[in-house]
Amino acid sequence: MIKWDDAALVFEHKVHSALHDNQLKNYRSFAQDHFSNYRLVLITAREYQHKQNPDCALCWHNIYHFLGNIKDSLDDERVVWYVQEIVELFLAEGLGPVSPINHLAIDHYNEAKALDEQMLSLIHI
Repeated sequence: MIKWDDAALVFEHKVHSALHDNQLKNYRSFAQDHFSNYRLVLITAREYQHKQNPDCALCWHNIYHFLGNIKDSLDDERVVWYVQEIVELFLAEGLGPVSPINHLAIDHYNEAKALDEQMLSLIHI
């Protein structure tokens, strides 16, 4: 949460999990009781997770692109280092840019799906 005076931005961050039942409703109720002006911001891994009517919904890859765009304009080397570390964390966690659909992968999905079992059968001779 970021708050100032009698206003607040209430954040919910999701990576590899879904919102709980009424999670944003509960946050909204809390914010209504404590602030005259507030907004709920939901940040998730993918767009399909944008549920429960947040005031603003972003994906981690949006933030990844934003950080990449501002990185070269930063003057403080320490800040540049932190931004680069965050960008690399996003990539390591699969929260960077979304890869386009690969038609070759779709064509060979069934063969690839069977690969684990085939490899295990080679080991169990």
